[in-house]
Amino acid sequence: MATDDLGTDPAVGPANEPTEPVTDDSAPADGPEPDTFPREYVEELRAEAKQRREVAADLESRVDDLSRRLVSALVAADGRLADPQDLPYDAAHIDPDALSEAITALITAKPHYGARRTSPLPEQSVDSDEPTGPTFAELLRTL
Repeated sequence: MATDDLGTDPAVGPANEPTEPVTDDSAPADGPEPDTFPREYVEELRAEAKQRREVAADLESRVDDLSRRLVSALVAADGRLADPQDLPYDAAHIDPDALSEAITALITAKPHYGARRTSPLPEQSVDSDEPTGPTFAELLRTL
């Protein structure tokens, strides 16, 4: 039971008599309330709101697609993963620090996702100190 600031029940009058509930006599009792705005105007507003919701949904879809493409390009540019699709998409990965931490954590958990870097065998490498043989053009000049 609700009480007011004085600790008394507001539904009970001064002599402990129940008070009558307040009714709104401004609304007609026999039918629905009249329209505040014309129906055509309300339908026009609803159609406009629907159109704006559809445009907003399209824009959100486009932003999500571009965000996914950006994160994929950032992962590919980082170069530490063999396949940029190995890192699950998260909108927080747009931040370079968060992306770097996520890639490091993924490579730590699954090292086989890391990019494989090949280096030439020692006998295939060319040292600048070693003399090189004659080029093909030099051999033709001697003929």
